[in-house]
Amino acid sequence: MTTKTVEREELQEIVRNLPDEKITAAVSFMRKLCIVSDPFYSEANMKHLRAVKTDVQAGLNMQIHDLIEVDND
Repeated sequence: MTTKTVEREELQEIVRNLPDEKITAAVSFMRKLCIVSDPFYSEANMKHLRAVKTDVQAGLNMQIHDLIEVDND
């Protein structure tokens, strides 16, 4: 069993033990945490990535950069 599976089962047990009137609020809160916790998928970043993709497809705002070589001494 993976750590994620164990955590999910523990969370389900906690939610099962909540009073009925608190379950909906708890589930909504957890869903919000999942969305907010990963800044990569924030609406602002997704909007930026879509704009960059559109620019790349149109060949706009493209720049060439030299690669930086890393010395592994």
